[in-house]
Amino acid sequence: MTFSLKHIDIQTKIIIVLLSVILPTFLGISLFQYQITRPILEEEWRQIGLSTAELIATKVVSQRWLTRADATAVIENEIQSQLYLQPSVTRIDVIAREENDPLKGKLIASNVEDETAQLTGISLVEASETEFFREEDSPFWRVRVPILTLAKTKSARKVLGMVQVEVSLKSVSRLMQALSRIIVIGAGTSVMILVVLLSYFLRKTVANERRLRIAESKNEALTSQLDETQRQLMNSEKLAVMGQLTARVAHEIGTPLNAISGHLELLQEDLADVSLPNLHPGRKAPGERIQILSGEVHRIETIVKDLLHTTSKPTSENQLVDPNAIVEKTIELLKPRLDAMRVELVKELNRDLPPLLATPLDFEQVLLNLINNSLDSIKQKKLHEPEEVMRITIVSSGKKEKGKNWVVLSVRDTGEGIPKDHLRNVLKPFFTTKGPGGGTGLGLPICEGIAKKYGGRLHIESREGAWTEVTLEVPYRENA
Repeated sequence: MTFSLKHIDIQTKIIIVLLSVILPTFLGISLFQYQITRPILEEEWRQIGLSTAELIATKVVSQRWLTRADATAVIENEIQSQLYLQPSVTRIDVIAREENDPLKGKLIASNVEDETAQLTGISLVEASETEFFREEDSPFWRVRVPILTLAKTKSARKVLGMVQVEVSLKSVSRLMQALSRIIVIGAGTSVMILVVLLSYFLRKTVANERRLRIAESKNEALTSQLDETQRQLMNSEKLAVMGQLTARVAHEIGTPLNAISGHLELLQEDLADVSLPNLHPGRKAPGERIQILSGEVHRIETIVKDLLHTTSKPTSENQLVDPNAIVEKTIELLKPRLDAMRVELVKELNRDLPPLLATPLDFEQVLLNLINNSLDSIKQKKLHEPEEVMRITIVSSGKKEKGKNWVVLSVRDTGEGIPKDHLRNVLKPFFTTKGPGGGTGLGLPICEGIAKKYGGRLHIESREGAWTEVTLEVPYRENA
C-alpha cells in the first residue's frame, strides 16, 4: 500500500510539517549547545583546579609551611579543606624541592595514598601548566603550579616546590546529560502544547475549508449544468426558428416542384417519340436522364413533405432495401460532382449483404451528407495541394456483435481532416468547421439521429491534414 499526502487532511499536514521543522530545530539547538557549552564548562573546571593550586601555593609561601617541622600535617589539613570546598577536585599533591637538585622535588603531602606514585625525583615547573586527559570513564584536568619565593621581580624568584591538582570532569558529563534531557523534555512538551493549540484553532478552519470545498464543488456542478441548459435552450430556440422557416420554405417550394415534375413528365413523353441515332456509346439517353431527374424531384418532394410533419415517418414506409443498391444510387447522383472535381472513387462492397428493413430515403440522406462532406473537405485541400490525387473510398461490410448482425457502411476521404479538438463537437447541432455560408452544422447530427433511429451508431475518425472516415453501423432487425 502506497502512502500519499494527497489523502491527508490539512490539520494532519500542518502537524507533520511542524514536527518535521521543530524536532530537527530542537535537535540542532541541542547539539549546538552541547558543542558550545561543554568546552565552556571544561574551561571553568580547569580554572577551578588552577585557582585551587595557586591558593595552596600562595599559602605555603606566605605562611612558610615548608620550614615548619609539622609541614606535612599542616599542608594535608589545607588539602582536606580545599577538597571539601571543591568536590570536583579529586587529588592534590604538594611537592617540595630537593636540596641537592633544584629542578627535582619530593612528595610531602597528598590526599591519596598511591603506592605506585613517584615520591622523589619529580620534575618541577617554573610556570603554571595544565594538561587534559580524555579517558572514557573519567576525563580530568591535571594542573601544576610552582611554589615560588616572594620577590619583586620574576627573575629573582626561586622555585621552592610545586602543587599538582587533578580535577575530575564527571560532574560536567552529568550536567550535560541533564541539560540534554531538559532540552528533549522541553522540545517534546513544546511540540505537544503547540500541536494541541493548533488542533484547537485549526478545527474550525478545517471545517470551514471542507464546507468551502463542498460549496465550490456544488457551484462548479451548477455552473456546468447551467451552461449545458443554456446551450440546449439556445439550440432549442434555433431549432424552433428553423422549424418555422423550414415549414415556410417547404410550403413555398412545393408549388414550383410540382410544376417541374409535371414538365419533366411531358418532356419524357415528347422524347419518347424522338430517335437519336448518333448517341455516343456509353452515354445515357435523354430519357434516362430525365427519369433520374424525375426521381430526384420526387425525392425532394418527399423531403419537403417530411419537413411539414413533426412526427417520424410511419413504419409502413419501411421496406427491404439492398445497402449496396443505395450506395450505387447515391454515387450515381453525385457522379457529375465527382467527375468535375476529378476525385478518384473506390468501392469495396460486400455483395453478399442481406437486405435491410429501412426507409431508403434515410440511408440515401446519410450517404449524400457523408459524401458531400468528403467532397467539401477535398475541395478545401485542393486549394493548397492542387496536384495531389484525391480519393473517396466507400466500403460496405457486415459484422456480428452481441448476437446481432450489423451492416457497416463507411466513407473515407483524403481531404483536409478534422482538428483533434473539434472531433468531440462535430456531432453537436450547429457546430461546423466550414466557413461562413459553407454549412449549417446540422448534417452530421441528422445522420447520427437517423442511425439512432434504427438502433445504430455513427463513428468518426480523422487525422488533421490527412484523412477522415465516418462509419455508419446499423443492426438488422429480427423481422427483416
